[in-house]
Amino acid sequence: MFAITLMLLLLISNRFKYCHTGFLLLIKHITKSHEM
Repeated sequence: MFAITLMLLLLISNRFKYCHTGFLLLIKHITKSHEM
């Protein structure tokens, strides 16, 4: 499940490279919730 979400995020980031900051924030948020 987590790997699928990561792949989707990578696809999205490739499409919207100008949203790189938002993508990084998403990664941080997912990593935090995944650790809990």
